[in-house]
Amino acid sequence: MTQQYPPSQPEPHGQPDPRQWQGYGPPAQPPAPRKRRTWPWIVGAIVLLFVVIGVTNGGDRTATAPTGSTGAAPAPAPPKEGAPPAAAPEADDSATGSVVVYEVIGKGTGSVTYMKEGFAQEQQTSAKLPFKKELRFKDKVGSFAPLSLVAQNGSGGGDITCRITVDGKVVGESTSSGQYAVVTCNGNGG
Repeated sequence: MTQQYPPSQPEPHGQPDPRQWQGYGPPAQPPAPRKRRTWPWIVGAIVLLFVVIGVTNGGDRTATAPTGSTGAAPAPAPPKEGAPPAAAPEADDSATGSVVVYEVIGKGTGSVTYMKEGFAQEQQTSAKLPFKKELRFKDKVGSFAPLSLVAQNGSGGGDITCRITVDGKVVGESTSSGQYAVVTCNGNGG
């Protein structure tokens, strides 16, 4: 007589029950669908809304400035008849701009690079030494405007000196010597 075993136990010969391999376990579940993130889209839409509002207002900050309790900006007073027009403030030559002088003192020829107005640079690769360049800046050069002068002498060597002057005041000076020596001056008007 053949002995019957429950289906969850292996056969006595060490063979697994074939019914366990034929889908008798719990049914496989499909993976859960990925949830899309919506917050980046919401943040992007808000930023876009602010940009559109800014462009619509023309970037004019006065359009959003508080105007008082009436909600309307006060109208400018009309000019009085017979009154002379308001005089423009007199221009002071010292307040209109600065004079920046770049100097390189040495012999022979060298390479000179200096800062111009608006953070632009200019380079002269075969400048005759001594070198002097005077620039008139339309605005006053203050402590916020860095000035720079870099020079290198040629194969003749010797001493090379750079100097930056703003409105007659030396704001940077340096000396170096030797063949192909490099000298750097930095300064500002403040």
